[in-house]
Amino acid sequence: MRLFKLDEAARIKVEHEISRIDKLFRDVMPLLNLCKIKEPDIIEMTAAAQVLHFLNYS
Repeated sequence: MRLFKLDEAARIKVEHEISRIDKLFRDVMPLLNLCKIKEPDIIEMTAAAQVLHFLNYS
């Protein structure tokens, strides 16, 4: 169900951005799951921080 109507070009752009965010989550899920079960080392912590930074400013 659509709550509002976008023109076709805008709809395609929105769907593309959503698919990019979905891919990001799929790609980083192993890292995020690892951080749940053990304290991350400096590399893992830096990578996780970059993901959170990206999501905060997207």
